[in-house]
Amino acid sequence: MILNTFLKSKKGFTLIEVVVSITLCLIIVLIVSYSLKFFIGNYNKNKNYYLLNQKYLFLNNMLNTQYKNVVPFKSRNKYFIKGNKNFLVFLTSNSATYYPGLNEVGYFYNEEKKKLNICFANITKSADIVDYEVLKDEGKCTEISDINKLKFKYLLNVNDDFVNEIDGVYPIEINVNISLSGFNEEILVYTNF
Repeated sequence: MILNTFLKSKKGFTLIEVVVSITLCLIIVLIVSYSLKFFIGNYNKNKNYYLLNQKYLFLNNMLNTQYKNVVPFKSRNKYFIKGNKNFLVFLTSNSATYYPGLNEVGYFYNEEKKKLNICFANITKSADIVDYEVLKDEGKCTEISDINKLKFKYLLNVNDDFVNEIDGVYPIEINVNISLSGFNEEILVYTNF
């Protein structure tokens, strides 16, 4: 009897009302999911850009600070500085390195691995100065990864063009072209002498 009265009552939703309400709910869920996907994608993109910018700023500040405190040490009538398009080695008195005092600093870029090694060796006497290959292998190194391209260029005189290699001559300007996963910038480094 209760079942008969329940079945005969006209209270409830029609099939069309149920389909329309489910469709509206699905549209709302789709809008929310797409907007969430959009916001998460933008967050990750901005986070990656921020991390790449931090690598660039770190490299820019370190290289500029160290080179502004370069030590013009002469041995056999040549200054101790050597570089080509993939590496740069010099002496600095900057305390931004790991050790106070005089430090031999090397920037070594590996094109295959897309990594930059920044190596340091503390110098207490001129006999401690090592060849740049030894510095790369035995020095204390910091590795920066995800560098697509890095190229050093050197300006020796104001009226000259940039050169790709130096040995024993301090450039007045160093131009570093760097590409970090789509983040392309230039670092300009100037000397104080």
